[in-house]
Amino acid sequence: MTLKLLSRVVALGGACAVAVAVSGLPWADASPRARFAEVESANGEKQVAHCFHFDAGDPQVCTVLLKGARGPQGRNGKRGPKGHTGRTGATGPTGLTGATGPTGLQGATGPTGPVGPQGIQGIQGAPGHTVVVAGTLVTKVAVVTGEPQGEELTPSVAVCPASGTPEAYGGGVQIQKSGTESGGDVVTIEQHMLGTYTGTFPTGTFSVLPAGTTPGTVSTVAANAYQGQAVVSQLAGGDTVTVQAYVVCGP
Repeated sequence: MTLKLLSRVVALGGACAVAVAVSGLPWADASPRARFAEVESANGEKQVAHCFHFDAGDPQVCTVLLKGARGPQGRNGKRGPKGHTGRTGATGPTGLTGATGPTGLQGATGPTGPVGPQGIQGIQGAPGHTVVVAGTLVTKVAVVTGEPQGEELTPSVAVCPASGTPEAYGGGVQIQKSGTESGGDVVTIEQHMLGTYTGTFPTGTFSVLPAGTTPGTVSTVAANAYQGQAVVSQLAGGDTVTVQAYVVCGP
């Protein structure tokens, strides 16, 4: 028996052993050129078989390789290059407004702004101070039976001096009561107004300004006097009432 024949006998024996080992397998994948093939055993476990040919044209012989212990994990490979930055995503919805922060420190005062334009000139004021001039004194002593309601007293007139402060700017009327029953007396101002006074005081004539009753009427002369008139509502017998007007005068 030659060496070649002996080798074939040994290989055939190995092939028979492999055939017995893989008998009943549903399939076996071994390409004619592949050196290794993956086979599935009857219990579904995947195993690796080593397939080879003794000579060209000889049938392929496969032997099952036993799985050894897992070797140690190799070292990590080098990090690859950084990839391109992706496109910016869409802007998300606006979040809720946060709480208001504390008030900051007071800033420095800014520079003074430019001076504004000159305003229009105001009305010329009085060159001097005003004075108050007392008017005529009107006194009424009630009779024992008392004065009737509605009795008008003589008007009291106050006139501005002709020099220095000749114009009247306003005025008023003072009422004073006296007597045992003066606490219950009632004397009121019936009318009072500005006007002009002509003639010698106190015998001259008082004229109301402006003349007429049309609304909006404007006087053509300046007032220089003030007149007030009182009326009795209740005046007990023996009580006395004094009425006196006053006028505010100026240049």
